[in-house]
Amino acid sequence: MVISSQDGFVSIDGVKKNQLKDDSKEIQSQDNTPYDPQSKENAVLRGIGPVANHHHHDHSKPTLFFSEEGLRRGAKLDLYFPKIKYLTLLLPREITEHIPFSSDKINEILETLAVKPDSKNAENVEETLKNCEDPGMSGEEKHCATSVESMVDFVTSKLGNNVHVTSTDVEIESKSQKFIVKDGVKILAEEKIIACHPMDYPYVVFYCHKISNSTAHFMPLEGEDGSRVKAVAVCHKDTSEWDPNYIAF
Repeated sequence: MVISSQDGFVSIDGVKKNQLKDDSKEIQSQDNTPYDPQSKENAVLRGIGPVANHHHHDHSKPTLFFSEEGLRRGAKLDLYFPKIKYLTLLLPREITEHIPFSSDKINEILETLAVKPDSKNAENVEETLKNCEDPGMSGEEKHCATSVESMVDFVTSKLGNNVHVTSTDVEIESKSQKFIVKDGVKILAEEKIIACHPMDYPYVVFYCHKISNSTAHFMPLEGEDGSRVKAVAVCHKDTSEWDPNYIAF
């Protein structure tokens, strides 16, 4: 999903817009700035999906990548849009604040959450904690939100109270296939953007990060099987700090 304010934007994977709406916060629409098809920016655009660490080569996190050329009407892209289904709970802060969330408390975490130490779930817990504790890239401000309240606090501290929330809307889950970019590509926001991605954890945790020098785009797509996707893509204009072995390259 991507969230924005009048000065920024936020994306949060798989979260309904009203989950982050608070009576004290007005959801406002963005202006429909037209996309410039003549732009030749050297960019990587990222589909909204589970987080992959920009510093590490990680094939286990299915993220979508394509060049800026993919934003043009009529472009054909090999993509896969699974429907994100949460089998774990989105817990309130009053519960998560009493559960440790740091690598040095790994044994206590596993015991509290009834996770077997040698299981795949235990590996996921350890990897998520590592990603959350790793230093961010240059220009990146990051936060792992363990509750809706935690996410809202981070978002409003960076973008203010008037935020716009969006996420990729998948009509039906389909196989990996070619999608064609339809009419209606537009810029949703520039610069002040926060993206939130679900992590592998016993309860819902979102990796949220604000990255400078980026833009968020809306892309209407149609698959070969006729399925439609209202996609959100984030264009990273400067990837010089990323690991050269990163899957996007």
